[in-house]
Amino acid sequence: MNVDKIILRLLAAVFLVGCWKAVPAQAAEEIKERQMEHLSDTRSWFQGVYLNPAMQWDRYRYSLNRLGITGEYSRATTPQQPEHGDKATVMGADIDAFLRKKSVSLWGMARYGNARMSHVAYSETTDFDLLYPYVMADTIGGGTSRKESYDFMGGFACRKNLYTVGLQGRYTAQLEYRTVDPRPKNLSGYLRLNVGAVRSGFFNKTYEGGFSVGFRRYKQTNEIEFYNETSRPVVYHLTGLGMDYYRFRGSYSSTYYKGLGWNATLELRPVAYRNGIYASLGYACQSTEKIISDLNELPLTELNLRQQALEIGYLHRSGRSTWGVKLSETCDDRRGTENIFGSAKDNIYPKIASGRRYRELRYDLLAGILYQYRPAGTAIYGISLVQQYRNVRETYVVPWRKMYSSAQVSALSLKGVWQRKRWLWQTSARLNYVWGCQCDMVLNGNINESMMAPVYRRYALYGNKRCDTQLRAEVGYAVNRSYSLFVAVDWQYAHYMKTRHANLIHLSLGMDF
Repeated sequence: MNVDKIILRLLAAVFLVGCWKAVPAQAAEEIKERQMEHLSDTRSWFQGVYLNPAMQWDRYRYSLNRLGITGEYSRATTPQQPEHGDKATVMGADIDAFLRKKSVSLWGMARYGNARMSHVAYSETTDFDLLYPYVMADTIGGGTSRKESYDFMGGFACRKNLYTVGLQGRYTAQLEYRTVDPRPKNLSGYLRLNVGAVRSGFFNKTYEGGFSVGFRRYKQTNEIEFYNETSRPVVYHLTGLGMDYYRFRGSYSSTYYKGLGWNATLELRPVAYRNGIYASLGYACQSTEKIISDLNELPLTELNLRQQALEIGYLHRSGRSTWGVKLSETCDDRRGTENIFGSAKDNIYPKIASGRRYRELRYDLLAGILYQYRPAGTAIYGISLVQQYRNVRETYVVPWRKMYSSAQVSALSLKGVWQRKRWLWQTSARLNYVWGCQCDMVLNGNINESMMAPVYRRYALYGNKRCDTQLRAEVGYAVNRSYSLFVAVDWQYAHYMKTRHANLIHLSLGMDF
């Protein structure tokens, strides 16, 4: 069975699950009431709690499913990251489902995207943000790249007396290629599984606590081909801050990645969405090895990712008003190890040592406040304010190189939802302003200008104020008590590096049921 048939069957399975009716009392609820519940920001204010699949059991009272067709176009005068290109057109479809039936909740998601990207530079590797700095690059890049992505997620949670158990799985696959030299052909797969449990009855039976553990596995084949026999650019194996593995610079263009990791979380929240404290603590790590296939499976580098996250806050409901406050802290630690090899014999390089040369440490501290007012069952008004401090320190050991940056981020979000007979109107606006920017860079050793452009671009971005704006509008029409058609438009604008800017517009059309 080929991949297309597998994808179509999985999409059909998710659609059939989405069409499955919940308990009769919930099925009788009008579609607009179910939509209003799922649109409430109070259900998503504390993101960390819901990393435990068992906590999803009573996230919503009502079932709601969404089927949509999407289109997206983005363009930048100068991209913030040249590795992502300066223009993209994406067509796709998605299905989201959340179902309640007595003591069981089911949820799932299936997404397909077909993208055409222009002028992707300084990276011929898929999942750049996950694998940086250990990617392949050349001095040409550019052209038009194609990417197909498939993303599937499904989970369930079951309640029995004081205990709830949950399981969630997600698989993401991507195929990326280009039809002009250099011609990358990359195929990646990312599997994530999580299992969790929750027990009620803590603190005078008003709180419930839970934990979850997870497993993740990543693979990618990353190959570059050249059809032009008279001209072939140098292939670089980057190692961070403009450095590359000089010994294997040249024509070794067949590699693959394999990664393995795990994660764990702890959660505490009030029972049945009562007023009280919400708290979560999470830790995740993953180790990914880069291997050059051209050299008898030579293990070139190893990347270790570690993330620690803490979130705590308070949510209070009183009559028609709800307010919440939260504090969160996130620390991302990215460490890279390069292997050292002796003289080759029969094209086999013996590994004689290894050294940790690259490190990136990101630290975020956030404080936020949310207020939501629901004057009647037919309207929701919401506002949130967030203040965030960001700090990034990136270093390379030999030769010593460093980039250090810090900034303040102020964010304001507004949201309004209204019902008018069969119509449901939604509007939202978000403004992010990055200020107080400081950036410092030290570059020792010989500088390979061929690979320094993205480093200079990142330095300019971190050192300047920038602004991101998002406006969204959606209108839905309830055909009957169970189905609603919708159309939505989303516009995003970014202004950065003093004179640079980027635009993105996203359109979607579909139905809720």
